[in-house]
Amino acid sequence: MNSQVSVSKPALAAFCRAHGIKRLAIFGSAPREDFGPASDIDVLVEFEPDRTPGLLGIAGMEGTMTDKLIERNPDILWGTPVFAGTRVPVRALMDYLEAGDLLDEFLDHFPTVSRSQAIAVLQRATALLLGEANEAAA
Repeated sequence: MNSQVSVSKPALAAFCRAHGIKRLAIFGSAPREDFGPASDIDVLVEFEPDRTPGLLGIAGMEGTMTDKLIERNPDILWGTPVFAGTRVPVRALMDYLEAGDLLDEFLDHFPTVSRSQAIAVLQRATALLLGEANEAAA
């Protein structure tokens, strides 16, 4: 593995056990010397036969593996949840969508938020809401 990529083997093993991952492989630029700040980390997983997740389960796993999507820092907007690395409140995205605006309109007005950040936050919110709805129905 490239020295720029730091992985806690016990944490990774615990993650795999928790999500029914039988085998996990990292490929692409992460194991090579051409890995850099703009690179992503490509993973290939094989799930236990009875533990294959759906789309929302995979989105939740991706959110767990990626850097923080949302920051709460008292020095940034008094601790209001913002998109990581920005000063843009997450609530602004919800307000735009609630008003009927498109995601592209939000991204045009807040260029420091990437499309992938916005989608990841929406996927995580969806997974949380559906999880809570399933728990309430049970």
